[in-house]
Order: sequence, then C-alpha cells, then structure tokens
Amino acid sequence: MNKIVERTRSFIFAKQTSIFSSAILISVMIVIARLFGFLRYRALSGLFTKEELDIFLASFRIPDLVFEILITGALTSSLIPIFIKYQKNREELNINFSSIVNIIFLALFVFIFILYLSMGMIVPLITPGFSEDKIVSIVFYSRLLLVGQLPFLIAGNLLTGIGQANKMFFLPALAPVFYNVAIIVFALLFSSSLYLLAPILGVVAGALLFLLLQLPILAYSDSVEYLPVIKKTAGMVDFFRILIPRTLTVIVAQIDATIDLILTTLLGAGSYTVFYFAQHLQLLPVSVIGVAFGQASLPYLSEVYQERKIQEFAKIIVDSILNLFFFTIPIASFFIFARTPLVRLFFGGEKFDWEATVATAITLSCFSFSSLGVSTLF
Repeated sequence: MNKIVERTRSFIFAKQTSIFSSAILISVMIVIARLFGFLRYRALSGLFTKEELDIFLASFRIPDLVFEILITGALTSSLIPIFIKYQKNREELNINFSSIVNIIFLALFVFIFILYLSMGMIVPLITPGFSEDKIVSIVFYSRLLLVGQLPFLIAGNLLTGIGQANKMFFLPALAPVFYNVAIIVFALLFSSSLYLLAPILGVVAGALLFLLLQLPILAYSDSVEYLPVIKKTAGMVDFFRILIPRTLTVIVAQIDATIDLILTTLLGAGSYTVFYFAQHLQLLPVSVIGVAFGQASLPYLSEVYQERKIQEFAKIIVDSILNLFFFTIPIASFFIFARTPLVRLFFGGEKFDWEATVATAITLSCFSFSSLGVSTLF
C-alpha cells in the first residue's frame, strides 16, 4: 500500500525533463479539462435557453477582463522568468517573488473595489441590446464573481505559476477539471430552485477547489518564503519590463472581446451565446495544442535565455511553431467540414434548439480559419 501511495505521489509531483513530455502531459490534462468544460456547457444548455445563457455568459465579461490582465499579463508570462532567474538565490527570490505577488493582489483589490461600485454603470454600456431585467441580473452576478471567484482564481494561478516554474504540470492541469465539475454539480442540483444563481455559486465553489487542489505544490516544489514587502529591486524592474508589453496585448484582446459582446447583444436575444459557444469550440485545438506548447516551453525558454544559449532558444521556438502547424491545420479543417455534428455533440442540450445549432455551426466554420494564427499567439 505504501508503495502505491509513494508511486502516486511521485507521479503527481514529478518534474518533467523535456518540452515534449511536458507538452504531452499538459495536452492530455487540457483535453480532460476541456471535455469537462464542454460538459458544463452541455449541462447548462439543457437547463437554460440561449437567451438565459446570455445573462450567465455576459456576467463573466468584467471579471474575465481583470483575470486576464492579472494572470495572462502579470503572472503567467512575467512571474515564471523572474522565478527561474533568482531560484538559486533564495533571499533575492523571496524578496522579488513576495513583492510581485503583493503588487498583484493590491491591484486585484483595487480592481474589485472600483468595479464593484461602478458595475451598475459599466454593464449597460457593454450590453446595449439587453433588456433592463437582464442588465440588473448581469450586474448582480458580475459582482458575485468579482468578490467570490477572482481572489481564489488569482491565488490558484499563482500556485500554477510556481508549479510550472518547477516543471510540475500535473496538478495545475488537473485543477480546472474540478473547477468545471463544481459548476456542473451545482447547476444540476440547484438550478430548479436557484435558477442562474446555481451555476454562479458553482463557479465560486470551483474557484475554491482550483486553489485548494494546488496547495500541495508548495510542499513539493522549491517553494519560496512569503514576505509582506514591496521592494524595488532589479527583479522588480525586469518584471515590469516584461509585464507592460504583455499587459497591453492582453488589454487589446479584452477590448476585442468586449466589443464582441456589445455587437452581439444588438443582434437579438441568444446571439451572444451562439457567438460564445462557437468561439470556445474553435479554441479547443488552440487550448490543447497552442497553450500546451506555450506553457511547456516557457520554463525551458527562460532557462535557456538566462544561460544565453541563443541558438538553442531559437531552435525551441522554431520547433514549437512547426509542431503547431502540424497539429492545428488538420484539426481546423475537420472543424469546418464537421461543424454541425460537433455543435450538436458539445452543445446539444435539451433547450439548445436547431436554430441555435445552425447559427453556431456557421459561426464555428468561420472561426476555424483563424485557428492556426490564434494558436501561435500562445
């Protein structure tokens, strides 16, 4: 029994030794997580109409904006290189790591405070085609997500960054599965009594599970000691040098997503759900392939760059892009020709009617042409 426990522990906390093995592990776990994600959408499309799902999906727009700025912009691409650069000097690592984390959470609380108070003014601006009742509901749910989801997700992704910096990918890739399971369970059990509040509470519970599942990373990685400081250091300067251009990229992408919401609300009830479902199905191969290679290569690229191995650095980038081309083109082609069966498979819930299926399928085929370009962004 002890041997089984030890082998399981060794597998869960094993450190990967190559980009390919890391990408394979991440890809497998992302496939599982994404399948549960689409099970979530399938469950929701069986419980709520596309018009009702407009409210649920639109409630994530402002919380997602904050999340993407702080995680995609600050943590994922900026913290890992700093962690690797200073990991051999524990004192400098503690100061730099703690200062960066404190700035991120300070920014988080400022965002939450300002947006919570101004949500009633922001939501009508980004959902001009929605009725007053829908807007009131979106404001309420968005505030719940800001307060109940974001802190757990930010802290959980901080642990994800620590795990990836230590080349430990299993738990960070497994955590989203539990996030989606919580939403599905809450929706199925409580939607009849709580309506859309049921999956919203599931999101909050899922974010908490996302954090708790990754806590063991601190014990099995070359973890750092948290310090209640914000100190200007060379690492902090490097962090902001990396952070600013990446954050600008994220902001542009979030502006694009917000414009998508604004325009689709003007097309009629249910249009945003159709657009959202098609886009997320198109992003499935991007998530499996592009994100996997992106997450797997970042720690290795950071190490190679720190050692000034420029030729090896260039080779990793070229090999990763060629691998993306090899995998993404056939999948994107399949999505174009098999669009309607795929939409019925992933979203064919009881209340997702044929009209919504056809509209989603047509939108998916249009999105599929951009799969290759989108996957290279990661």
